[in-house]
Amino acid sequence: MVVSVELNNRLKIIAIICTAVFLVALGVFLGGTFFRGGRTSPVHFAPSPSVPLADSPEVRDGDSKRGREMYNVTVEQAKSLPNDTKVLLTGNITESLGDEKYIFRDPTGEIMVEMERELLRHVSVSAGDSVEISGEVDIERRQLIIDVENIRKK
Repeated sequence: MVVSVELNNRLKIIAIICTAVFLVALGVFLGGTFFRGGRTSPVHFAPSPSVPLADSPEVRDGDSKRGREMYNVTVEQAKSLPNDTKVLLTGNITESLGDEKYIFRDPTGEIMVEMERELLRHVSVSAGDSVEISGEVDIERRQLIIDVENIRKK
């Protein structure tokens, strides 16, 4: 009888330990949401500390439904922002690379942008035309691309 009670207590301890390990593993698998109070994505993006304060991007209300702000930045500043940051850029589309990829240029540099052909059906853009694009920073295979969601001629 004593052996049975001792064995039963050990099984309970093992079950508790297994449950704790499972919950921690599940939290890690779900991207840490277990440890962040259930939120699956950040509520607010801040510019990268590598963007100088004197030239810090202007914050615009971008995607209020998802609690994200859009930053009016230069190409140089966009290159130092984290993945999924909403951005607004003003400059020129200078070259088509095919497969919905283009080179975008402003006075601070060049960056690759990706936009669906559907976006260009609504606006006529020629090389040299000043445009404003909004989208988000997308880091794919260690290459930064702006995933364009909207374009308008300036």
